[in-house]
Order: sequence, then C-alpha cells, then structure tokens
Amino acid sequence: MLAVEAKPLLKLNLGAHRRARSGYVNVDYVEYPGIDVVADLEKRWPFDDESVSEIFCNDFPEHLRQVYEEPNLTLMIQMRRHAAEGDYRQAFEDLFNAVRQPTRTYGIIHFFNEAYRVLVKGGTLEAKIPSTDGRGWAQDPTHVSYWNQNTLRYFVPTCGESELYKDQLRGRWNIVYLNTEAPNTIGVTNLCFELEKGE
Repeated sequence: MLAVEAKPLLKLNLGAHRRARSGYVNVDYVEYPGIDVVADLEKRWPFDDESVSEIFCNDFPEHLRQVYEEPNLTLMIQMRRHAAEGDYRQAFEDLFNAVRQPTRTYGIIHFFNEAYRVLVKGGTLEAKIPSTDGRGWAQDPTHVSYWNQNTLRYFVPTCGESELYKDQLRGRWNIVYLNTEAPNTIGVTNLCFELEKGE
C-alpha cells in the first residue's frame, strides 16, 4: 500500500504590500512585486483548512473594514434556482429579499476566524498593528478598524470577554506574546502579539 505524502505546511505573509518575505506565501489585494497570491482577505481566504503553520502580518489587519454587508447568499442561490425554473416573479422576490436581508460580517471576527480555519492546531498568528494607544491608528486614511490589547479579550479565553461573541467565533486562541510598544518619534504605537491556535 502506497503512503500518501502530506503537503508541506504553508507560512503566510498577509497584506505583504511591498514587503515580501522569503520562505512565505506573500498575499495582498494588489499584485505588487513579490506577491504570490492576490486575494481579497475580506472574503474566504484561498487556503485549505489546516494547511498553514504560521501567519505573519505587519500593518495589515487595521485595513480590514469594521463591518460590511453583502446580499444573502442563501437567497441568491434560491433566486438562481427559481430563475432557472422560469419562476421570474419568485426570482425577483428572492433577489429583493437578498438585498434587504444582507449577511453582516464583522471584519476583525472574520480575520480571526479565517486565521483559525487555515492554521493547524498549534499554528501561530503573529501581528504588528497600529494601536489606538497612539496617534498612528488615526493618521492613515485607509485604516478602518481599531486595535489595542483589549481587542484580544474577545478571542482569548483567559482575557475575560471571549464569551460575548462565542456564537460567531470559530475557535479559541492562546497568547504566546502580547505587548504595546512605546510611541515612536511621530507618535505611532504598535500592538504586537503572537497567538497560538488552541481548541
């Protein structure tokens, strides 16, 4: 019987921009030099479940929207079925309802859920993000979500708030490292953390 060779685990550099890292799959929304995968990370990430050992991101998650809504996918599928059957009145009603009853996604929750999905157990998520503790989070006009050490309270069981959104969270994280850097010369303060995928 032939043994099935396991695929090597990936290491991701999310939001790589112009800072591609050697040995990583460099991912960004724009095809900058060195980018390996062009992807919209506000959607489902283009990686298989438990296919990644390490995720790194520097100055990226704060560019993900706080919240966004999209037409309800279940109703859109239903609309296509009714249209294919020639029931155009019902198809139009499905489309109308899909827009009126959108699916709401919270960007930070989506980020953590997708990271949890693609990481193997024990895999790590390392991030450096401008914190609301300094002026850096507000200086860049493309920053649309806000982060500080308390943000992690909603994802790490030992921090206190993790039960609040447990129906929306895919899994739990363990803190390996957590720090807020002192402000630099222009007042930018970074939240730095490394989390390990738990149960």
